Amino acid sequence: HMFPNQYQKNFGCFVAEQVKALRQYQGWDVRVVSCQPCWINTMHPLRIARSISDYYRQLKIKWFSYDDIPTIFIPYLVGGIFRFRLSAFTYCFSAAIAASRIRKNFNFDLVHAHTAYLDGLAGRYVARRYNVPLVITEHTGPFSYFTGKEIVRQIALYSLRSANKIICVSRALKEEVKKWLPLNAQRNLISLPNGVDTNLFNLNGHPAAQQQPYRILSVISLDDNKNPFCLLEAFQYLCRWKMNVELTIVGGGVLWREIENWVVSNNLSHLIHLAGWQSREQVSLLMRQICDVLVLPSRTETFGVVVIEAMASGKPVVSTRCGGPESILTEAHLGELCENNNPLALAQSIKKVLDNPEQYPPQKIREFALEKYSFQQVASQLASIYEKVSHDFNKPEG
Repeated sequence: HMFPNQYQKNFGCFVAEQVKALRQYQGWDVRVVSCQPCWINTMHPLRIARSISDYYRQLKIKWFSYDDIPTIFIPYLVGGIFRFRLSAFTYCFSAAIAASRIRKNFNFDLVHAHTAYLDGLAGRYVARRYNVPLVITEHTGPFSYFTGKEIVRQIALYSLRSANKIICVSRALKEEVKKWLPLNAQRNLISLPNGVDTNLFNLNGHPAAQQQPYRILSVISLDDNKNPFCLLEAFQYLCRWKMNVELTIVGGGVLWREIENWVVSNNLSHLIHLAGWQSREQVSLLMRQICDVLVLPSRTETFGVVVIEAMASGKPVVSTRCGGPESILTEAHLGELCENNNPLALAQSIKKVLDNPEQYPPQKIREFALEKYSFQQVASQLASIYEKVSHDFNKPEG
């Protein structure tokens, strides 16, 4: 497995739990390689030379246990002369050095890279170098983040075309990626959802009955894609309708100050609480204790891990139709989907859930999450993919 630093907060926990499940329940021996940015924040030749010298000294294979998973962190060069469009090559270089050393003691049979750019190119090199199959899981959304940049697009698509299997975390992302691939590569596309830690996210302490004020929780980064102002305007509608509601927003980002000013200027400081970034453990606690409905107002989502975290906690979800959630909220008792970027529609969906709690039974919601999204379930499907890919790769031709 390989996954870069900028994605760790988003799905590093998913990868870790998935690897644990693969080891515990499926018998796969797994190592994780995580490449970390080594910043060269200078254009001065001598300073660049010193930084590169430091980089080489950091290229060591030192295993440590990350939540019982054998893991190494290795640097790759970024910043200064190493622009983003070159990151895939510096990343690949570091991964190649690491793989040659890892191979001496760990004779891996398959490479699984997460995201086509950076990891994908590195994974392709390692897989070809050691003649093993390559699996790529694509998480990046919107996929236009790649396709909008020429060299990034070419590298990402080059990596995907080389993969023996391409896993997308939702049907919506699969359809988006499919548009950019030739027919022979499209045949390798499948969708497999992210998983949820059903031990951490649970029903413990769930209130026996819903009490007012109704408590709305949203766990989002405060940026334009997550569309927090759509949520805030929806909350205004609920207040105008004389609903007794409170809103807690967990997360931070570039819009924090603007949102804070909006809350104050609209005299809603006593009803809207900005909690900032919180740990997964704290988020799980908030879902159990101060959440009657989880709201996701995003413009686009490749999947929406917070949705299944809420479901594992027995909470109904209201989400915009933004991609991933449409593949998750497939049953009426799980919550509601509404029109994207429409505060009134979002408010109406929230009101429907809060006014009719009996239609969204907590235990039934959690059972659905256990059946579809537990890490054991996801790991079982992933193990089957590994076995099929390995079998087909090693099958004699003719």
